[in-house]
Amino acid sequence: MHGATTESKGGTAMPDPNHPLRPSFPFPNPPTAVQGRKGHGAWLRWRDRMGRALGNTLRRLRVPGAIRDVDIDDPVSGQRIQVSVGVLFTRLSVNGRDYYFRRVSGEFAGTGSGPA
Repeated sequence: MHGATTESKGGTAMPDPNHPLRPSFPFPNPPTAVQGRKGHGAWLRWRDRMGRALGNTLRRLRVPGAIRDVDIDDPVSGQRIQVSVGVLFTRLSVNGRDYYFRRVSGEFAGTGSGPA
């Protein structure tokens, strides 16, 4: 990094405390697992690790994820999002624009528009 280090008397590079990209405060440590009642921390870690292992295995096997019918009105973006699962396709509708995915494989199948 150009300008981020200074040379000390021994010739080794040291971080420049005045470099503009050096934070002026220490970053906090990342959060640790929440410890509930006695013994729950180990159970929560084990459950999380097993869930991640199962999810990674399913992803490697290319098993599609499950999704339910849902209507979402996003107040932040003002968008209306709908998901509906049919016999052959899953439809994702964003503000009236429809995106179709094959139900079993999850492969993108095409687009369309809902009724005006």
